Amino acid sequence: MPPIPQRWKGKCKNSTSSPLPCNKKLIGARTFIKAFQANNSKEADNSPRDFLGHGRHTASIAAGNHVPGASQFGYAKGIARGMAPRAHLAIYKVANSEDIAESDVLAAMGQAIADGVDIMSLSLGFEQTPYFKDVIAIASLSASKKGIVVVCSSGNQEAYNSTRNAAPWITTVGAGTLDRSFSATVTLGNGLTFEGESTFPESVLISNASLYYGKGIIVADQIPFGALDDLSIPTLVLPTSSGALVREYAMGARIKAVVKTMRFVLTSLGTKPVPQVAVFSSRGPDPINPAILKPDVFAPGVDVLAAVPPFPKSRIGDYALVTDYAFKSGISMAAPHVAGVAAPLKAVHLEWSPAAIRSALMTTAYTINNNETTLTNQFYVSPATPLDYGAGHINRNKALDPGLIYNMVIQDYIHFLRGLGYNDTEMRAVLRQKPEKYKTYIVHMDHSRKPSSFLTHESWHRATLRSLSKPVDDKDMLLYSYNHVMHGFSARLTPSQVSELKKSPAHVATREEAFGKLFTTHSPEFLGLRHSFGLWNASSYGEGVIIALIDSGVWPESESFNEKGMPPIPTRWKGKCQNSTRNPFPCNRKLIGAQTFIKGSQAAGITDSPDDSPRDFLGHGTHTSSTAAGNHVPGASQFGYAKGIARGIAPRAHVAMYKVSSGPFIVESDVLAAMDQAISDGVDIMSLSLGFQQTPYFQDIIAIASLSAIQKGIVVVCAAGNDGAQNSTHNAAPWITTVGAGTLDRSFTATVTLGNNLTFEGKSEFPERVLILDTPLYYGKGDFNKRICNIGALNKSEVFGKVVICDNSNRVSIFDQATELANVGAVAGILMADWTPFGVDGLSIPSLVLPTSSGALIKKYAIGAAGEAAVKIMRFVLTSFGTKPAPQVAEFSSKGPDPVNPNILKPDIIAPGVQVLAAFPPLIPVGEIGNYPVASDYALLSGTSMSAPHVAGVTALLKAVHPEWSPAAIRSALMTTADTIDNNGTTLTNELTNLPGTPLEFGAGHINPNKAMSPGLIYDIDWQGYVDFLCGLGYNDAEMRAILRQSQWNCSQEGTDLNYPSFVAIFGNNGSSPNVKNFTRVVTNVEDDQSVYQAVAETPNGMSIRVEPGTLTFTKKYQKQTYVVSVEMDSKAPPVAYGYLKWIDQNNHVVASPVVVLNF
Repeated sequence: MPPIPQRWKGKCKNSTSSPLPCNKKLIGARTFIKAFQANNSKEADNSPRDFLGHGRHTASIAAGNHVPGASQFGYAKGIARGMAPRAHLAIYKVANSEDIAESDVLAAMGQAIADGVDIMSLSLGFEQTPYFKDVIAIASLSASKKGIVVVCSSGNQEAYNSTRNAAPWITTVGAGTLDRSFSATVTLGNGLTFEGESTFPESVLISNASLYYGKGIIVADQIPFGALDDLSIPTLVLPTSSGALVREYAMGARIKAVVKTMRFVLTSLGTKPVPQVAVFSSRGPDPINPAILKPDVFAPGVDVLAAVPPFPKSRIGDYALVTDYAFKSGISMAAPHVAGVAAPLKAVHLEWSPAAIRSALMTTAYTINNNETTLTNQFYVSPATPLDYGAGHINRNKALDPGLIYNMVIQDYIHFLRGLGYNDTEMRAVLRQKPEKYKTYIVHMDHSRKPSSFLTHESWHRATLRSLSKPVDDKDMLLYSYNHVMHGFSARLTPSQVSELKKSPAHVATREEAFGKLFTTHSPEFLGLRHSFGLWNASSYGEGVIIALIDSGVWPESESFNEKGMPPIPTRWKGKCQNSTRNPFPCNRKLIGAQTFIKGSQAAGITDSPDDSPRDFLGHGTHTSSTAAGNHVPGASQFGYAKGIARGIAPRAHVAMYKVSSGPFIVESDVLAAMDQAISDGVDIMSLSLGFQQTPYFQDIIAIASLSAIQKGIVVVCAAGNDGAQNSTHNAAPWITTVGAGTLDRSFTATVTLGNNLTFEGKSEFPERVLILDTPLYYGKGDFNKRICNIGALNKSEVFGKVVICDNSNRVSIFDQATELANVGAVAGILMADWTPFGVDGLSIPSLVLPTSSGALIKKYAIGAAGEAAVKIMRFVLTSFGTKPAPQVAEFSSKGPDPVNPNILKPDIIAPGVQVLAAFPPLIPVGEIGNYPVASDYALLSGTSMSAPHVAGVTALLKAVHPEWSPAAIRSALMTTADTIDNNGTTLTNELTNLPGTPLEFGAGHINPNKAMSPGLIYDIDWQGYVDFLCGLGYNDAEMRAILRQSQWNCSQEGTDLNYPSFVAIFGNNGSSPNVKNFTRVVTNVEDDQSVYQAVAETPNGMSIRVEPGTLTFTKKYQKQTYVVSVEMDSKAPPVAYGYLKWIDQNNHVVASPVVVLNF
């Protein structure tokens, strides 16, 4: 043997119990039977030693060295050698029995690749499965990529349509016969001699023996494989035609019938016809892919002599016989023949790929046997077809010089797999790589570079995609072409296609789109809106204003969207009502438009919408749109709670729905497209109760689209998010009105009156008006788990039919307590909790939730009255008004400082966002009674999602009264007139802590619509003001072009203050930074009267606000005045401090701005 190749990285794994020597022939041996051991008893020896004989046999067929005189008990005696006797061998043991595990085979093949093998031979297999589930196919493709030839047996299933290991990158091998037979002869007393099959393991000679009919000679035309090995006495097997002559002699001669001689251990060569296709060999068509002919070739697989472990192979009498070489039959023997032939081909043609070697083997194979006829099937001797033998029987010499080859590279296999319709997950599984995955990218283009030959930007975008070196199917992959919100498009692209796009001179910026989420009535009255005066009256309820909701769709049949009393649709309206043949969608003068934008969600696989109509199957969009502008609906409630007239904030405004979601998640490309269409349609206001992860403005698609909208005078109102924590605001660009959530002065309750006539009121949203009378009261005194109603703690015999008291505990939630009560048959529950962060809806039995202070009195009564404790009456479905304190900042409402730009105070304001009643689809459950889900046309929902449409509605009212006001002017009016005092007369507090809040939580305060109608002064910002603001952030040209949608701009006042109605001064807390900051502001008088305003500063200790000038005099409407504010903080300032600057005139206009100091 030659030296071991230097590239070899394998090793010879040894075992102390069973040493295994390697050498220049057997250069490596490892064991991979962990999975087998996990499913079976541990093996005594986990060395690569072969205790089955299968691996030793196949290895020696492929590359065994020359061994003279090899035989099985004298049969086939001669020189034993493998097909490639100078090739090196490496064994990867995966079995100690006939059972193998996929993970073991995968590990072995992976190690073989790492070790540097040239060829793999696998005489094993698993059940046929698609390629992406077939571990041998998967590992073989990895091997093929590295130039390794993989040869596999096709299986021993005998039948058609049963091939295994048939992936087109595998050389799949069937089995054939050899022109050799093993026999014995018998000469009868009449001189006739017959030859029959025999593998009796001794060269015995039987002479002059009596012949008895029925013993000694077996007659059979077909002998099962291996049957001859089990014959325990010297026996030969004759075909029935010869057997008939032997029987005739025996019967005729009777007792004189004799056998002159019987000779054994004979080997005959030149058997005809051969080769034949072995009866057991699996045949095509391939069950996984009949379009690929399998097997590829066939090779010797019947009675193949090769090395085996010296284990007992046969018996004579009571004695076991062993041999170092044995016959074995099966596809397992055929595969290593082909692996051995592939080795010299690899040695001669180093440059050939695995596909080239397979091609050479196939195109040179022969299909004629040694009878010069077409190949036949064993036993049946019927003509075979390529489904039996593939391309034919291998011919090693011809394969060395095939003339032409059919080559394939990995990309061809990828195209083949794509053609099978595999999805990305399946492709990744079989390729063991991440093929370039299509993702949605948002591409900004310089529209000034559009060639004049293209009539529209969309046609240019499509042509751009088609021009890539790997062209994009623009019909399927172009999702949207944008005209207003940005210049560019969104498309499904691979990273390489994106890289190519970036080389275009027209390219500005590209980013992969992100996923976002939705930020999931009495409120008009709470906001002070009245029919007889104020903003409702002055604005005619928002008549003529169009509010666009970018949301989850709308339920058009809801009474909130009836057109009763609605004015005509404005003539400027260009939108449409998108219908669906599956699900008709009616629009009217209230709901004037509805369109769907979910291409991006569909491409990303995150939508399960039943159809593509704008219908709302989530409920979110129906709720928000009716909050903003729902019509008057008497008697609305959720199961009787909050019963009254449901109306939106602007009940005469028109609604246009732009559906971007049918689930909680959204994608940027859809939201961009919806906002783009809303601008084109002519809306006045956009309300977005959704958002994405916070990013710089030039990457924030809502910020980019909103800047385009405000340039056209459209107000954009967005929810601040439900993250609850500090430094978590979303949608906080300064041109967006960012809204946090507050509570209402309304609560939903139940009452309980005890046997001692004490009455308590607690929280409850149980959806039925049940009445519980004269019922025993139970409290689990003395047992902690019973006191807290822990899961499984209560005894049914003790509590069945009773009202049960459950103590407050952090071990079990009120929902689990209610479930425990239901499980043991309690009638109702009195639960104690000082804070219910997830509300009280969804409790499974009638329950009220009390604070622990009230609960203590009930427990005292229950303990004192002992067995006489009772509940006189419990009432449910009660609504209380005037709850104090209100409003509070909702605990879930995202709070500042803004993570993207803490210099801008966000949120701007807060509005009702807790338990807001609004329209809801009647097909979506909002509660449960027993095991039955219950639905309602109106539902109570909480979230900043509910706050934003309140502000959008108020904006519509202001827009109707002041159509000339800019989006910045409207935001200014909302902010400077907002309330910072609750109905207790104290500073707004935090719902969770009940401690005073700060402007980082509530912004300028809680909206006051009537005051906003007449704010006195406004802080206006024009387009150039935002450009100067962005210039001051240090954005580069590409970033500026992305957000401004312009190739040129003028930073005329770079670094100046944005004219915002609030102030944030950021100081360093190291003592070395300046502790004074100056701001310049311009205010505009929007009142008709001549006015004189005085500056009033409200500051805490250590903070001072100086204003120059301190008096502003206005003599006419729209007159502007400039002032400078200096904010100073001493060195002992806390991390957050705040005060107010208020401008107050003689007409009681108070123009208030929060001034926040942050010490970082």
